[in-house]
Amino acid sequence: MGSSEGSWSGTTSVGTSLQLITAGIVAVALMLTLGIGYVTTVAAMEQESLRALQHLMESRSSADSSQFFQAEDNVHRLKERLLESLSEIDDDFAEAEFHRLFQPSEDGLWRVRPAFDDFARLPSLYLQQDAPLTLSLYKRAVVSYQLLAERGPAIVPPYYSVYMDFVERGLMVYSPYVNWGAGATRETDNYNYPTMIGSMPANNPERKKFWTPVYFDEEAAVWMVSVIEPLDVAGEWVGTVGHDVKIDSLMKSNLAEIIEGTYNIILSREGQLIVHPDFTDRIQEAKGDLSLSTLNDPVLSRVSEIAQGLTDFPTIGEDPLDPQWYGIAKIDGPDWFLVTVYPERLVFRRAFQALILPISIGLIILVIALVLMNLAVRRSILRPLQFMDDAVYNMTQGVRAGTIPIETDDEFGRLARSFESMSERLERREQSLEASHRDWERTFDTVPEMIAMLDCDTRIKQANKTFLERHETDAEGCIDRKRMSLLHDGDGPGLKECLALLLATQRPQHLELRFETISGHFDITLAPMFDDSGALVGIVEVSRDITEQIHLEEQLRHAQKMDAVGQLAGGIAHDFNNLLQVILGYTEGLLIDLKPEETGFEELTETQKAAERAAALTRQLLAFSRRQVIVTKSQDLNEIVSGTVNMVRRLIGEHIDLYYIPAPEAAIADVDQNQIEQVILNLCINSRDAMPDGGVLTIELKTIFLDATLDPVRGDLKSGEYVQLIVTDSGTGIPPEIQDHIFEPFFTTKETNKGTGLGLATVYGIVRQHDGSIELYSEPDRGTTFRVFLPVSPGAVGTGLKDVEVAVSGGDECILVAEDDEQIQLLVKKVLKSAGYTVLVARDGEEALKIYESHGSKIDLLLLDVIMPKINGKVVLERIQEVRPDVPCLFASGYSQNALHNNFKLQAGLNLIEKPYRRTDLLQKVRRVLEQRNGETS
Repeated sequence: MGSSEGSWSGTTSVGTSLQLITAGIVAVALMLTLGIGYVTTVAAMEQESLRALQHLMESRSSADSSQFFQAEDNVHRLKERLLESLSEIDDDFAEAEFHRLFQPSEDGLWRVRPAFDDFARLPSLYLQQDAPLTLSLYKRAVVSYQLLAERGPAIVPPYYSVYMDFVERGLMVYSPYVNWGAGATRETDNYNYPTMIGSMPANNPERKKFWTPVYFDEEAAVWMVSVIEPLDVAGEWVGTVGHDVKIDSLMKSNLAEIIEGTYNIILSREGQLIVHPDFTDRIQEAKGDLSLSTLNDPVLSRVSEIAQGLTDFPTIGEDPLDPQWYGIAKIDGPDWFLVTVYPERLVFRRAFQALILPISIGLIILVIALVLMNLAVRRSILRPLQFMDDAVYNMTQGVRAGTIPIETDDEFGRLARSFESMSERLERREQSLEASHRDWERTFDTVPEMIAMLDCDTRIKQANKTFLERHETDAEGCIDRKRMSLLHDGDGPGLKECLALLLATQRPQHLELRFETISGHFDITLAPMFDDSGALVGIVEVSRDITEQIHLEEQLRHAQKMDAVGQLAGGIAHDFNNLLQVILGYTEGLLIDLKPEETGFEELTETQKAAERAAALTRQLLAFSRRQVIVTKSQDLNEIVSGTVNMVRRLIGEHIDLYYIPAPEAAIADVDQNQIEQVILNLCINSRDAMPDGGVLTIELKTIFLDATLDPVRGDLKSGEYVQLIVTDSGTGIPPEIQDHIFEPFFTTKETNKGTGLGLATVYGIVRQHDGSIELYSEPDRGTTFRVFLPVSPGAVGTGLKDVEVAVSGGDECILVAEDDEQIQLLVKKVLKSAGYTVLVARDGEEALKIYESHGSKIDLLLLDVIMPKINGKVVLERIQEVRPDVPCLFASGYSQNALHNNFKLQAGLNLIEKPYRRTDLLQKVRRVLEQRNGETS
């Protein structure tokens, strides 16, 4: 191995030396070639750049001068036509036309009459109030108006305006941008404008046209320059003819960088700076009158000197002090100098850009030479070693070495075959490990529990997908952070203690904890991790969300508790009703035989009242326990609630404001009207008691659609449409700690003798018996809201019997009475016989069937107790109906459990009398059923 390593090292050194020598020779040759090419290219580029600059100055000078030539020509033609028209116009016509077109305004100035005041299409005029009205003025004003009205719209675009100044301190102007006449005041004096000053014979004895300096017109808000021709008539100076030329576009185009890296300036022959990209703000501040002498800029001074000394334009000049050229052209008309500053560095940059291709080609040549040299060295010495080196490197990077392309039978060939065999074995082992690792990762991220691996410092080293999602973070924001840092300060003190306990004892720990940070209850298991030597190296945390489980367990416990209480209350009420039936029956019988003044009448009356109050109490218990029989029919709850509102108003008192909001459409549900009215009254009375000092009570109805799959809070309701009854008050509210108990019977927060504790329990039982649900939302001192959900009725057909007032009377019919309570048997038999009926008595359902078999044709009515030993009343009726479908039947029950109706709703066509009942109630009910059979009443 020592010999092999030495050979490898020496061979690699030789190969590298050969490559460096070859690369050096090629690089030197390439640099010499590039140097010569660069010098030649710079010279050529310089000539080409100067020619391009010369051509640019010629084209720009011609383009910029053209508009000024046109302006001069317009003014000259306008002046000639004005002089010609002045010589032809009639004196009287001129005076008359003057007064027809113009008039003095309130401020004394002469202006165009309102009928002709349209500055966008016609000229405007102003003459100062002290202007002498001479025949010459009449003629000039009328002719200039006619001439500008005729030619102004044609010659102004793209210029700003055309005008005639009058020496009488006046102006006739056509400008579609500004109404100069309307804007004139007593202080407006064009006589002192540069246009007039430059036209005075003393200042312009040769009477030549001239250009004004550049100025920024405040009224027009544009940069402009004016071309002026003096106007003389019969040898007398009377004004000017002028043309305003906007130069904003000229200034913007020269500020733009036409050739990359250059910039443009414009100078006047008088030494004003008109355009310069670095002095734009100062030019604007000086209103176009920025003198070069105030700038102290040596470059501008040299450019001005060079331009002033030139006679041939355009020309290219070189700066004697700075490495740059100047392209100088003249803009005819205003006689300005247009200068383009061209730095010499642009030539060098262009030359370098031109050499990019040769440099690239040279580099390619260098690479090719190196590749050829490398191939030669590889072929003779380095190729076998390089193959082996690549194979070893690939293996270290986790890439399979594959077949090593060495086909010789020497040492290199044998080494290559051995290495290939070793590589295959290692690859198979790595693939097996990778597959196992992928399976583990998929399992790790798939499990719904939160899993995290911590080190002994409780820092997170790995976390699964569920853990990251529940903590709303990612691996980057989680790894290497302390476990407790992901929680609030108040979260998980138990978790911190368990982590410390595990580290101290090295034993697994288990706890249940609520995390406010991730909103849930969790079952947490902490397990220690050990290395092969048994040393603790970390902790595994597995957290299972049991929030829903706890919620369901609480619901189950509540339902079981309510059901148990309901069964107890219903059972007590059933048995108590039987006792009350006997008490009320015999008490009533005794009262029939006594007169009010007789001894014992008053005591029996009080006994009867007490028994009736006890019966009302049992009815409330039956309503809560859902053992009370209800008679439902499809009804609009809007009508039920509206009919109950007046009663509610009387109950709650005037100190409480009541608002009723009906549903916008019909709210139809299958309900027992009396029971629903009881629900409304109980809820409103509860709200009244919560507002002793007054407040607001709102009753609202609406229809809604509930999706039970999307609303786990209302999971006890099926998906579908519901009528929602909402009762809201602004009272004291219900504390959270007692909200879970308010529907329990006999639970009350009122003072002793202030309530029975059955009001809300009764509401709960009635709503549940209607297949509905009730919800509570309340906050202390912010009021309470009850929401009652009742299923919308699929139809509108009523069920049950219609109550008809029937006089208490007897009959001679035969009645089969089935009652398992002996005392009630005797009472019922006595009452019916006293009314003239024939009575057959059975102690249970079996005996009732046997009696019917013997006396079936004679029996006119069945009076059956719902709950009886052996066979209940419903089954007895069904058996008899098999042979006599139209047999009349009256059920009697304190409550009915799995007997004659489903969910304690009376089926259509069945009749019931609820225990305890009075003697008159029994006789009326028996007579009604018998007469209904006979068709005597509805």
